[in-house]
Order: sequence, then structure tokens, then C-alpha cells
Amino acid sequence: FERVCVNKGYSYDAHQTNLRFQSSGSHSISRSEYNAHDIYSKQDQRQNRGKVPFSSMKEIGFEDCDYVAMEEPHIQWDNIFRNWYR
Repeated sequence: FERVCVNKGYSYDAHQTNLRFQSSGSHSISRSEYNAHDIYSKQDQRQNRGKVPFSSMKEIGFEDCDYVAMEEPHIQWDNIFRNWYR
């Protein structure tokens, strides 16, 4: 898939995220529970490129996304997409 933007990772980074998970030695069922030694996990051990913080999602933006999914309160959808296609 391309242009998928979700809090579980972005499609443009999916291959590298999978490689980081495999090299981490983690046997976690949840791919979000490992130290990927990436820019996100260096700031917060609970985050990584496979579990993108919402603040980073907003900074990256959604303009190039065909599919967006995020585990945030519904009000965030209105805040982000209110003026799109109007």
C-alpha cells in the first residue's frame, strides 16, 4: 500500500520499520513494544516509527495521505480536516 498514514506507522517507512523490528530481537506480539533505536524511541521508549506519536503525525501532515487512521479523540479529525475540500 502507498500513502497510508496511521499511528501504527506510515507506508513510506513500512519496510524500514519491519527491518528495525526484526533486528531489535523483540519477540513481542505487539510491534509497538520494542526499542527501535530510532528518532522516536530515543525521545520516548514507548514510541517508535511503528507507533508514531500524534504530535509527530500532525507535524508530518496528512496532505499526501489517501488513508488516515489515528487513535485520537474524534475532535482531532475536525481540527485537522475542517477546511479540506471546501
